[in-house]
Amino acid sequence: MNSDSSNEEATIAEPTVLVEILKTLTKMEERMGKIERKFDQIERITFKLEEIQMENAVKTINERNEQTENSFVGLSTVVDDVINQCTGNKQEIQELKLEMEKIGSEVKKSNTAKVTDQSNVIQKMEESLIDLKCRSMKNNLIFSGLQYQKDEHVEEKLRNFLQNELKINHRIEFGNAHRFGKQGFNGTRPIVARFLFRKDLEMVLSSAYHLRGKPFGIKEQFHKMTQQKIEATNQSPPIPPRSKRARTESDNSPIRRNLRNNIYNASTSTSSDTCNSPRKNISAGSDLNILCLNCCGIKSRVNYPEFKDIIDNHEIVCLVETKTDDIDVINLPGYEFKMKNRKKVTKTRSGGITVGYKEHLKTMIEIIDTECKYVMWFQVNGKAFNLDKPVVFGVVYIPPEYTRYSSDEAVNEIEQEFLRFSNISNYICLLGDFNARTGCDDDFVIINEDEHGDNNLSDFIENPINALEALSIPTKRESMDKGKNRYGNMLLNFCKGNGVFILNGRLGRDQNIGRFTCRNASVVDYCISTPELLKTFKDFEVLDSSKLLSDVHNPLSITFFCDKNLAIAHAENVDYFSKKNTFTKIKRWNSEKIKDFQNNIDVEKIAELEYKLTNTDLTVVNKNIINSLIDDLCNIFVKSGKTTFGTYTVKQTKKRGDFGNKNKPWFDEECKFARQNYRKLKRRFKSKNHSKNHSDMLNAEKAYKNILDSKGVGALMA
Repeated sequence: MNSDSSNEEATIAEPTVLVEILKTLTKMEERMGKIERKFDQIERITFKLEEIQMENAVKTINERNEQTENSFVGLSTVVDDVINQCTGNKQEIQELKLEMEKIGSEVKKSNTAKVTDQSNVIQKMEESLIDLKCRSMKNNLIFSGLQYQKDEHVEEKLRNFLQNELKINHRIEFGNAHRFGKQGFNGTRPIVARFLFRKDLEMVLSSAYHLRGKPFGIKEQFHKMTQQKIEATNQSPPIPPRSKRARTESDNSPIRRNLRNNIYNASTSTSSDTCNSPRKNISAGSDLNILCLNCCGIKSRVNYPEFKDIIDNHEIVCLVETKTDDIDVINLPGYEFKMKNRKKVTKTRSGGITVGYKEHLKTMIEIIDTECKYVMWFQVNGKAFNLDKPVVFGVVYIPPEYTRYSSDEAVNEIEQEFLRFSNISNYICLLGDFNARTGCDDDFVIINEDEHGDNNLSDFIENPINALEALSIPTKRESMDKGKNRYGNMLLNFCKGNGVFILNGRLGRDQNIGRFTCRNASVVDYCISTPELLKTFKDFEVLDSSKLLSDVHNPLSITFFCDKNLAIAHAENVDYFSKKNTFTKIKRWNSEKIKDFQNNIDVEKIAELEYKLTNTDLTVVNKNIINSLIDDLCNIFVKSGKTTFGTYTVKQTKKRGDFGNKNKPWFDEECKFARQNYRKLKRRFKSKNHSKNHSDMLNAEKAYKNILDSKGVGALMA
C-alpha cells in the first residue's frame, strides 16, 4: 500500500514540475521580449541622435561657407581697388618718366654746351701756356756730362767748360743755370742754362763740333709739344735699318747727330731704338713685381700674415677664384682692388677674378671692361717698361673640365679679345689658372714649305723663334708635368695660332725646371707672353705652396725691368717700384740764404701764374681752379727751396700695425707661438729636405691655419 501511494505522488508531482518550468520559461521569454524592445528603443534613440548631430554639422558647414563667400567678396573688392590704384600709379609714373627724360635731355644739352665752352677755354689756356713755355725756353741749352762737385758754382763751371772745351774766350752771360732731371750716362745730372743773348747761344751751338768723341753733350731745350710738331712736320726719309756691327759701333759713341744735324746725348735718347733693344740694355733701376695666384677663396686669407706679406712684396696682384661678389670689399692698406665677379650677389660664391695694385700706381694702370667672363684685362703705361705702347695684361681663370661652369669656348672667347687688343699693342701678357695641362709639347710651329706644299695652314703662323734665341731663352721648354688634357691642346693651339710663348720652364728661376703649380702634381697656372714683350722680363718663379696662400695652387711671381724715373713722372719724389718706398725732404730753413732763395724763384713761373690770374674769368672760378693756382704757387716756392737748401732722402717705414696682425686683438700669444713653430719647421725642411721634416711642416702649417681660423679670420672683408 505504501509503495502504491508513493508512486501516485510521484505521478502527480511530475506534471507540477513541468508546469513550473513552463511558467519560468514563459517569464523569461516575456523578459527577453521586454529587453529586445528596450534595445530597439535604444537603437532608435541613437539613430535620432546621430541624425541631430549630422544636421548640426551640416548647419555649421553651411554657416562657414556663407562666411567664406562673404570674405571672398570683400577680397575681390579690395583687389579691384588695388588694380585700379596700380593702373593710376602706372600712368603717373609714365608721365613722370617722360618729364624726367625731357629734363634730362635739356640738362644734357646745356651741359654739352658748357663742356664745349670750357673745353675751348682750357684749350686756349693750354695753347697760351705752351706758347709761354716755348718762349721761356728759346734761349735755353742743356749741357750733359759735366761732373758734379759739392758747393759748385754752376755758371762759372759752364764758363770754364765753354772756354776749355769749345774754345770760346768770350765771357757769356747767363740769366740762370742749374742742374735738373735724372742722371746721365756718366752718373751726373744735366745742366740747363738760359742765355741772356741769342748770339751767345748760336756761338755755342756752332762750336759744338769740338765735343766729338768726348763724353759731353749739348742740345737745345724744346717743349714736348713743340718737339712732337717738329717730328710730325719733318719730311726727311726714314733711316734704313742698320747692321748689327754698325749699330754696335755707333752705340758706343756718347754723341750722335739726328736728321737735323743737332748734337744730342746718345745715352739720354728716348727713341724707339730703346724699345727694341735687348733686355740687358734696359735700365734696371727698379723692378715691377707681379703676383699671380689661385687663392681658392680670399675671404679666409686676408688676415693671414703670410698672405699679406707675399702681397706686400708685389706691386700688382692678380688673384683668381676669389669667390667674391659685388658686395664684398677687400681692405688691405696701401692697395686698391678691382673685381670681376661671376655673380653680382649670391650666397654660394664661386669663381671671380681680382686685380690689386699699390695706390701710387693707379695713375699708370687702367682696368679694361670686356664681356668675356674668363679673363680680366688691364693695361700699364708703356713708359714704365721703356716701351712706346701700353702693356696689356689678361688675368685668366678657366674652370676645370667637366664641371658646372666649364666651357669648351673659353679659350676661343679669350682669343677673340686677345686679337682685339693685338691691334692696339703688341705687348700682351696672359697669366692665371688655365686648368690646361700641356706637358712638354711645343707651343710654336715652323712651317716647312717643301714638306707641306700647298696645304692650308692658315690657322697657324710662324713664330719668331729668333726672339727667344736673341734673349738666350730656350726654345724647348721643360715641365715636371708630362701629362696633357683637352684644355692643354686648346692652349697649345692658341699659342701656335697667335705667336705667343709659354714662359713656364723657360725663364728665370724656373728655366729648365717647369715646377708643378697645382697639388704638386700638375702644371695648370701659366704666364704667356708675346715675343715683343719678352725683353722686359727679368725673372719668373713658381713659389712654394702653402695652405695659408691657397688650398692647392702655387703662387707665380713675375718680375719686369722698369724705368725707375717713372715715379718722378707721376708723383715727385716717390720710388714706385722699390720694396721700401723713399721720399725726399727739403733741408731746414737757413736765414743766411734768404737772398739765394729769392734769386732761385723762377720768374718765368711767376709770370705764368700772373698771366693765369689776370686772364681767369671770375664768373667761372671754382674750387678746382683755386686749388690749381695754389698748387702752382706752392710748387714755385718748393722748387726754390730745394735748389737753395738742398734735399735729403728718407725711407718710408711701415707703422706698427699697418700690414701686420700685432694690432689685432685676436692675434694673441697662441697665434704667435703657432706661427713661430711653423716658420721654424719650414726652415728645418728647407735645410734638410726629407719626408719627416716635410710632414712636420705640413702639420704645423695646418695647426697654425686652424688657430687663425678659430680666432676670427675674415675681419677685413666687408
